[in-house]
Amino acid sequence: MNASNIQRNRIILLIGCTIAAMIYLPGLSGPLIFDDYWNLAPLTRWQNGDQGWQPTLLPNPESFIFSRPVAMASFMLTTWLGGTGAFALKLGNLVIHLCCGLIGALLLRRLMQLDSKIAPYANLAAALAAVVWLVHPLQVSTVLYAVQRMAQLATLFSLAATLLYVVGRQQIEKGLVRQGILSLFVAFPLLFALGLLSKQNAAVTPLICLALEFAYFQKRSRSSIINIFFLLFALLPIAGIAVLLISFPGRLLAEYSNWDFSLLQRIITQPRVLLDYIGMWLLPRSSAMGLYTDDYIVSTNFFTPMSTIGAVIALVAISLLTIFQRRQMPTLFAGWFFFLAAHSVEASFLPLEMYYEHRNYLPAFGLLLMACSVVRRLTSTPLIRLSIRPRLLWLSVFLLIGALALSTYARVLVWQDEYAMTEQGIRHHPDSIRVRLDRVALSLRTKNYADALATLEPMLTHPDSRQRLIGRIDRLVVRCISGASVDTNELDIALKDATPLITVHEIHLAILQEAVTRNGECSQIPPDVFARSLAMLADAATSHPEATQNKSTMRRIASQLYARGGRWDLAEEQAEIGWRANPTMPLGLVLARAYAINGKHSLAIDVLARLDEMPRIYDDHWRREIRLAREFVEDQSASDGLDHKR
Repeated sequence: MNASNIQRNRIILLIGCTIAAMIYLPGLSGPLIFDDYWNLAPLTRWQNGDQGWQPTLLPNPESFIFSRPVAMASFMLTTWLGGTGAFALKLGNLVIHLCCGLIGALLLRRLMQLDSKIAPYANLAAALAAVVWLVHPLQVSTVLYAVQRMAQLATLFSLAATLLYVVGRQQIEKGLVRQGILSLFVAFPLLFALGLLSKQNAAVTPLICLALEFAYFQKRSRSSIINIFFLLFALLPIAGIAVLLISFPGRLLAEYSNWDFSLLQRIITQPRVLLDYIGMWLLPRSSAMGLYTDDYIVSTNFFTPMSTIGAVIALVAISLLTIFQRRQMPTLFAGWFFFLAAHSVEASFLPLEMYYEHRNYLPAFGLLLMACSVVRRLTSTPLIRLSIRPRLLWLSVFLLIGALALSTYARVLVWQDEYAMTEQGIRHHPDSIRVRLDRVALSLRTKNYADALATLEPMLTHPDSRQRLIGRIDRLVVRCISGASVDTNELDIALKDATPLITVHEIHLAILQEAVTRNGECSQIPPDVFARSLAMLADAATSHPEATQNKSTMRRIASQLYARGGRWDLAEEQAEIGWRANPTMPLGLVLARAYAINGKHSLAIDVLARLDEMPRIYDDHWRREIRLAREFVEDQSASDGLDHKR
């Protein structure tokens, strides 16, 4: 390639990055959302000096990988440079987004150079594909969702590791064995590990490399070095997961008890989800995009809904077609199995929510590979080659990128404002519980009680019992906060719709009730009345083992509310149930106080002793909480002793 073409492609990438930066700039001042607050709370404590660097970097001490320390380190760097405000966090995400686009362009170019039919256009195709990836509207919910930096960093290191695999593979082919070994067994594992420590879905990287191996290198000699590489990084981990799944299924599948769908239902729903992802990439509809996809229809069998079997057939047909065309169109094969491999963690048996747009951040590069292969195949046919004009082709490319950029910009403007986000969510996902609860929370913060009640109104007559339960109880709380008269019998009516599963939505009810009683915003309803309703919800959740996180949380909040209402006997009962099944730090703190108030001082001391042995004991926050609980127990013991002497 001559120097002018190289310069042209660099300019294309520079322009693409500039356009992407300008598009996203208005959205950087948008709000933090969803689990941003929960995941980023340690940063605020660290910045304020209330917490050391270790618990901030490793918020989950039971698991180094699940703590995602690389992502947390990047958040700590952002906080040190610009604070914990949304602008600084989202600006960091934008920088990573641009870096992903540039590394993605290098990887796409390297891969398409391996395809003799695309190689002459590889540099230009890779640059344009990367620009499309940078400005596509589906990326907004990753770039402007602060905590999704974890997914971004996992993608960044996965792309870099895959690029190192291709480089190492070519080095070995050229006889540069030492350099190849360094690339495959030193540089690749380092980048792979950084990806895993950003977010676990980077585990797909070796599978992507395996797809590329079959696409581009199968006709060539495969040395023992390559076999060892895939044995170490692909086959052995897969075998290990299979053994773990067979021997200890609870470790991987226990969280299904927190969802209202089964393992089988999730697996057969995912083909529809994958086709929906593809559709959103090929024909993006910005207005229908968003985070409020908890209303996604679950497939209960292969024929309900009927699109389930159609999606399975479509995926199998595309897979067979790409396999059949592998020798003639290796890039088509590579792109399709890159896409499937990149989805293999989050579209598998793991107990995760059905649908999230950010899951396409890495897999989209596979779709772009496919698109480049198809375009090259079409433009190489004699009829199209004779009828098409270079200027017309360039015009089409510019119009495509321009349309995507405008669509993304419109979506970014929506992400500037929570009201706009929830308004769009309600319009396009009216059955989403999450969007209604978000809108209610936003309305309560602005004291717009009429809007909150109007948002809840459709839930009261919804055919789904969970919707009715949450809508009715939330309406009671909103009316109480607003100062309107309330009837606590509404709680008993609502509880008739209690379900055998406690989801995150029921936990929202508990958190809201705890907050309004703690702040004194709902004085008409005593805390112990709310506590009774939460205890009844926990009792009704017969499909939920007591040890599950959601049920444990429900017991803990019920216990706190009973304590707040002066019913320490019932507080002890709820905390004891939860503690026996799942002894957590928050439950233990409540239980120790309840034992002390109820005169069971030795039991309170035993609980505190167990808390001292928990892994999070190095956390300054929990040390302080345990110290305060111990002082409370000692004071209560001394007080009871004095009363006994009297």
